[in-house]
Amino acid sequence: MTQTLAPVMRTVLVRCSPERAFAVFTQEMTNWWPLQSHSVYPTEPSTVTFDNGKLIETLADGRSDVWGEVLTWNPPSELSFTWHPGQPSGDRTQVTVRFTAEADGTRVDLEHVGWEVFADQAQERRESYDSEGGWTQVLELFAKDANA
Repeated sequence: MTQTLAPVMRTVLVRCSPERAFAVFTQEMTNWWPLQSHSVYPTEPSTVTFDNGKLIETLADGRSDVWGEVLTWNPPSELSFTWHPGQPSGDRTQVTVRFTAEADGTRVDLEHVGWEVFADQAQERRESYDSEGGWTQVLELFAKDANA
């Protein structure tokens, strides 16, 4: 039997409304996502966008890679999507992002689950996303852009 691994969970606070935080996360991702290090095409200029129910990285020449498919789209409170950048869609995990109003802004909670799909590599994959260079770095860049 495959062991269920704990979700990777991260929280960041931003000084804007849930509506603005949701928009920055979903409509302005190219502005803050670290494409030079967290990309299918790290050596080529690209964009990353939610488009027609998919999260897609696109190169200037039109080549693209689907990173995931949208499962839940409830602005401004919640977004969930499968996650498989550079992998076949069968090798997917799931990311849920929740946007909750707080006194001075918005709490953004990210939860990444489903590591078991990677079998023997599950723990290693989970640890890479649970590291400082994983979701921590990504959400710090998101918060910097949302707070600008």
